[in-house]
Amino acid sequence: MKISKSFLPVIIIILIILAVFGIKYFGDDKNVEEEELALMDCDVDKDKRTNIIKALDAGWPEFEKSIESRPVLGATTWNNPHQYQFIGNNKMIASFEDGHVALAAIVGYECDEGIAQDFSVAETSDEFPFYAVKWNSLYDKYGDKNYGFYSYTRSISMGGKLVEFEDWTEVPQNIFIYSSKGY
Repeated sequence: MKISKSFLPVIIIILIILAVFGIKYFGDDKNVEEEELALMDCDVDKDKRTNIIKALDAGWPEFEKSIESRPVLGATTWNNPHQYQFIGNNKMIASFEDGHVALAAIVGYECDEGIAQDFSVAETSDEFPFYAVKWNSLYDKYGDKNYGFYSYTRSISMGGKLVEFEDWTEVPQNIFIYSSKGY
């Protein structure tokens, strides 16, 4: 099939218009949605999750007063958490202790323009570290299977040795589930 020379520029213009429309339709909208999501959610990446940890740590002296279970044996406050795990739905698990008793709490937060605020306790548990059945029930109740989970700590036992980090570090292990391996 032979195309006349006068018809060829029309075909090229139509192809250019379709290409521009396709890029605009399929490309920009996705980027806009991702940018809007990143602005709304404050726990979408490692840096933002670390900022949430630092925000809760900074406000811990006031926040810990909202925990119904109180410290024992002379302690008057809960120490700052030493492990965190983000589970989606603007929720994380935080583990803390008073020097004698270890607890874990499901902590909720609101995101406003990408910043976490309004921390609240959804539930506490003295069954920490969790057996897999308990962790799964908490994850089913509060977490988001599409989100996954992200664990943060400043120290972890690996291969029988304590590994310490200078700052909050994301680790691949589920540090909230009891393991005879030490993590």
